[in-house]
Amino acid sequence: MIVIATDNRSLLIYEHSTLVWCAELMTETIALKRGNFIGLSGAIVTLDPKGKVSIGYLGSDPHIFKVPPLNLSKLDYEKSRTELEEMEREINSSVDNSGLHLFFRFLMNSRNFTSIFADIPFINEQAQKDLEIKSKLNFESLNDGIFARLHLTITPHINLEQVQLFIIQNPTFIIQNNIFYCTDLQAHENYSFETEISLSGSEKVEIFSTALLIMVSFINKQSIARVLQHSVAIPMNSVAKLVMPQKEGDFKVTINVAESSVEIKDIFKGG
Repeated sequence: MIVIATDNRSLLIYEHSTLVWCAELMTETIALKRGNFIGLSGAIVTLDPKGKVSIGYLGSDPHIFKVPPLNLSKLDYEKSRTELEEMEREINSSVDNSGLHLFFRFLMNSRNFTSIFADIPFINEQAQKDLEIKSKLNFESLNDGIFARLHLTITPHINLEQVQLFIIQNPTFIIQNNIFYCTDLQAHENYSFETEISLSGSEKVEIFSTALLIMVSFINKQSIARVLQHSVAIPMNSVAKLVMPQKEGDFKVTINVAESSVEIKDIFKGG
């Protein structure tokens, strides 16, 4: 065999005219020789231009650069067509256009195009089929300052990558935790979340609504994102107190109606 050191720090070993080994040296080499040492026979001794002697050995399979042979086999058009059809089916199963279909259907049926984007009657119809959300309010066994405990349960009907629940803040209430997040949800399994609700500490707060709006966004295993909303109605009697009418006042309003009047207690009835 012949050992050759090149000026680009390569060590080449030839058997006749065939390259059987190729290695990279740490430094340039001006001389090399084989040497036998205790525990190491056939070591390669090299000398660099600065007079430094190095001893090494070939301890791994050589990486010989060869151009891979070209694949000149005849193209199978039937097999290629089958692979293309499989790829198209996979792409179609990953792309969801149901939201666009609903939106265009709404456009065709809408007469007032000036308020289309303000009055769309759906967020995502398919989302309600993929994920179910339930809510329950508890007014018992609460800590001081807490008047309600909100319990949320979601049940995915398909496997989901991630889900986020966001409770939009209502100025009337203080929500302890209004964001929930979880990943890798399994179909038909129940996932529960709980938060506590208290009234705003300001006495001048004006109650416009007792409803809590929950926005739920999730991504399925095909990376398709969907959004749905859920509303929780807090009973009026939990935030307002029924008092007797007062005869004295700076302003008086008289309302005349043709229909039978509704009892005030029915308006403030809980539930």
